[in-house]
Order: sequence, then C-alpha cells, then structure tokens
Amino acid sequence: MFNSQVSYLSLALGGRQEFELTIPRWRDDPSYLLQVMKTYLESDFDLEDKLRHTEDCRFSDTESLLNDLPFLVKLKMRTLIKLYSITAESRGGNTSDLYC
Repeated sequence: MFNSQVSYLSLALGGRQEFELTIPRWRDDPSYLLQVMKTYLESDFDLEDKLRHTEDCRFSDTESLLNDLPFLVKLKMRTLIKLYSITAESRGGNTSDLYC
C-alpha cells in the first residue's frame, strides 16, 4: 500500500480514463475517488504492486509496438508520446514520462 494519501491523490490528476464521461473528475466530485480508495484500503489488494505491474506491461507493450516500426516512424511516435507527456504534466497529470 502507499504510505500517504497524497500518493493516491496524485494518481487521480489525470490518466488514461480521465475522459470517462460517466465518472466525474475527482476535483469536481471526490466521492468516487474516496470510495475507490476505501475499497482498496479494506482489501488485501496490493495497489503498489498492481501499479508497478501495469506500468511494466505498458512499457513492454509500447516498446514491442515501437520496435516493429521503421526508424523515422518510431522517432515520430516517441516524440509524440513525449510531447503528450509534457502536455499532460503541464495540466497537472501524472504521466511518469510515458514510456520514453
């Protein structure tokens, strides 16, 4: 488990599901986020382990896909990913340098 509530909140700043219209942003309505946090805290689920595993899989999948591309296309894709990462970070997202 994470050691502080700040770690949980930093996950909610932005992510792949940020545009899920059925779930309000946590800044607008924190009740959904708090309920999810409560569920994780009450279970034996190891969130840090799951997040690490998900990040490892995401990195591995991204590398696998990029490696199949021609050099210039791969370079363009890496640039786009990096620019997205910078843009998301400036919006307050948590991107962890998105796979690059």
